[in-house]
Parts: sequence; structure tokens; C-alpha cells
Amino acid sequence: MPQNLLSKIKSLTAVSRAAAERIKNKDDFYRPDAALKSIAGELARLTGADAQITPRAGVSFPVTDGGGDEAFLTINKSGQLTGDDAILAEIAASYIHVIMSVCSAAARLCDEAGAYDKKTAVKAALNLLTYSELSAAIHIFGSFEPGSRQCLIIAGKVAENAGLTRSVLINALRKLESAGVVETRSLGVKGTHISVQNLLIFDELDKIK
Repeated sequence: MPQNLLSKIKSLTAVSRAAAERIKNKDDFYRPDAALKSIAGELARLTGADAQITPRAGVSFPVTDGGGDEAFLTINKSGQLTGDDAILAEIAASYIHVIMSVCSAAARLCDEAGAYDKKTAVKAALNLLTYSELSAAIHIFGSFEPGSRQCLIIAGKVAENAGLTRSVLINALRKLESAGVVETRSLGVKGTHISVQNLLIFDELDKIK
């Protein structure tokens, strides 16, 4: 392999490794754009071509994230692309593919962990409720329109319909709010506005009914 090409490959590898090392948090998993652009930028510098990650244009090298999403590393040059240019582009595309695949897998794990955490939080919140407070919660969320995450209730009226005291209902709301399941806002005589922050509460209460 020509020494000049070998040095370019080493430079591209170093930039790609540095790009991967910059991906450190959850936001980077979902949007690794800066890391990928740095690899394309180094390819552009080494080949003298315009290199971008796009849906498709020019001379394209496919890169995927392993989850079905596909993009293309494209290079456009005023002159003829050389064999070395193609080799470097192939290597850059392989590095981009690896980073996209790792980020996609990490993002899926974050999503799964987030869903698990939310379910755990709801179950923990419901375990804090007494039997009467749990009954109050069932009646509170039964006041919501299907698919809605906000509702305005008259606490005294809901409590009366449930055969409970108003204080029991208020205590249930306070515990759920402390657990981050809902947010409440008193509107005086108009009632209490409830905004659901964790929609899994509906599924968990349906299992209890």
C-alpha cells in the first residue's frame, strides 16, 4: 500500500476514533451528527472532495444504523475520483456505520430503560396508597376522557361519587404528585386541574380494577 494512502488512512482512523469517544451521553446516542460530520469533514480534507451524509446524491456509499435507518456518505469532486479516494470513502463509511449502529442500539436501550423506570415509578406510587386512596385514584382517573392526559375535577364531587371523604382523595393526589405521576393545580371553586406526567398510570389502574 502506498505510504501516502497509509498515512491518510491512519489520519481518518484517528479522527473516527476521536469522534466515537466524544459520544458520551444519551443525547449523543439520539443525535450523533457532530461525530459523523467530523468524519465526513476529514474525508473531505484528505480527498479534496465535498463529503456529506445525505439521503443520496453524487457518488454514494451507504451507511446504516443496523435498525433499518439508512443514509449515504456522498462525495463530489470537480475532477475524477481516484482509487485512493474510493478506498478512503469506503473506510469512512464503515466507521460511520459502526458509530450509527452503536448509537442506535444505545438509544433503544435508553428507551427500554426509560419505559421500565416509568413503570416502576407508577407501581411504587400505587404501593404508597392506602386501600381507600387507591379507590380514590381509580375514580379520579376514571374522570378522564379516553386518550386525554388532562382533566378538571371537583374533588368533593368525585369523592362523594366514590363514597369517600374529600381528604382521602386529596391525599391520593398528593402522593401521586410527589411520585411524579401527576401535576395538580387548584383553580378555586372551578376545581382541581390534573395533568398526567406518566401515562402508564392508566394501564396499572386498569389491572387493579
